[in-house]
Amino acid sequence: MAITQANKNPGDLLRSSDWNELLTEAKRLDDAKFDKTGGAIGGNLSISGALAIGANQFSGSLNVSSNNPVQIRLQQTSNNDWSRLVMNANGNEWHLAVGAPGTGVSSNAFHVYSLSSNRNIIFATPSGNVGIGTTTPNAPLNILGGNWDVGNSEGDLKIGNDTYRLKIGVALAGGGAALTPATGSDSRS
Repeated sequence: MAITQANKNPGDLLRSSDWNELLTEAKRLDDAKFDKTGGAIGGNLSISGALAIGANQFSGSLNVSSNNPVQIRLQQTSNNDWSRLVMNANGNEWHLAVGAPGTGVSSNAFHVYSLSSNRNIIFATPSGNVGIGTTTPNAPLNILGGNWDVGNSEGDLKIGNDTYRLKIGVALAGGGAALTPATGSDSRS
């Protein structure tokens, strides 16, 4: 029950019924907010400042601290959607996502998705296969390929540094693959 506002003038008496109504409303408001030692919040919650959980200092917008393992759980309960963590730094947006069982090729898979390139950069399946540039990895590490010209690019796979490296590139059409050993010479087959 919300209090009906009745303006009082200085010196007006406060009736006991008004006082009791005020205390009842204060208790209702206290009970309506979430309990500091448990409970749930119904509806939306907006925090304009930082939020600290288990800590009194703020080292970012959200600071979670615990003596126990820290876990942040994102759970989506529909069978045909995703649970995702979206990170955006001034327009550079990346998603970490898990597909639910009914999401087709994404079913039960883990994705690292780049919004700027509009594609999955890394795609991991429940069987343990990891794809780079592909959403259908069929080997423990499946790299899409296509950067075969290792004379003019770093290829599809580079091991080493810019001076001493092994570069491997695979053509996706036509013939050929390229391999540049650490000596820098070019051997194509």
